[in-house]
Amino acid sequence: MTKEPPRKGINSYHITRYLANQGGVPVGHFSVLTEMTFLLIAPLEELGYELPERLWPDISSGSMFARHLREECGIDTDRMPTFVQSFQDGRKPVQPKAYPERLLADFRSYFREVWLPTRAWAYFEEKDPTALPYLKQLLDRLAA
Repeated sequence: MTKEPPRKGINSYHITRYLANQGGVPVGHFSVLTEMTFLLIAPLEELGYELPERLWPDISSGSMFARHLREECGIDTDRMPTFVQSFQDGRKPVQPKAYPERLLADFRSYFREVWLPTRAWAYFEEKDPTALPYLKQLLDRLAA
């Protein structure tokens, strides 16, 4: 596996999606897309894997985290604010949850301790197996 050099002046689809939508997240809140960009998408790109446009791991991890908050923490996620998230390919915008910053450490722990070890491999194995060697590198890096 050879690592491709970064492309100057060209962002990947998901980095562009993050940049286009970050400003809509309410002050004092975070989005799962932001965190997935920092914790998964950008690290995988740094290892040489660019997430295809058709993959949305932020939806998978966001759904699991919301369920965790409801079922394990008793938090009513329906009361969370939402924001408009647009797509550069013209598909219909969505309104994901914006989580209060006080839950940021909880999300990061959940992502690292639950989503990555229990869901990430199956997610990529089903949707894009070419990601698996890069995911293994990321998982090994995090375990060190």
